Formats: sequence, structure tokens, C-alpha cells
Amino acid sequence: MSAHALLDHFAQRPIRTLRPDEILVLDGAQHDTMFVLVSGELEVAKDGNVISTIDGPGSIVGEVGALLGSGATATVTARSETVVHVVDDAVSYT
Repeated sequence: MSAHALLDHFAQRPIRTLRPDEILVLDGAQHDTMFVLVSGELEVAKDGNVISTIDGPGSIVGEVGALLGSGATATVTARSETVVHVVDDAVSYT
């Protein structure tokens, strides 16, 4: 599915706007929510080490811990003002 199609698919989901340095997902935290990036940039870190940045609209974040029920596998922080769609019931999309 293309990024445009993903954004269209989740368009009716709630929007969350993050400030720079605001944490979206905390490593180890239990959750059932995934997020779809609309705009901005996210940083993914594990044990204090940045392992990735995400800036592509339509990118999905938080799905691993949500779908596996294992808790978040990394901390995800906004690097700039960032907008995401919130998918609270991620398991229903499997």
C-alpha cells in the first residue's frame, strides 16, 4: 500500500500533534496503539542510542509492541512539530 493510500485509509482516525522532544512511544511500555505519520520527523532510540529517524508520511510507528503485546521495543520522540494519526485498536488491523 502506498503512503498516500495509508494516509487516506487512516484519515478518519484522531490526530495527535507532538512538540519537539515530546515522547510518542516509551521503550518497554505496554500499549495497543500504533501511529501513522502525517508530517514531521520522529527519532527512534534504544538504550539512549539513536537507531533511526522517520520522516516519511504514511510511516507506521508503534506497531511491533502493539501487535505482539510485548511492549514498545524502542523510544520514539518527535524531532520537530509532528502530526500522527492515532490507531488505538492496532490489533484489529491484523
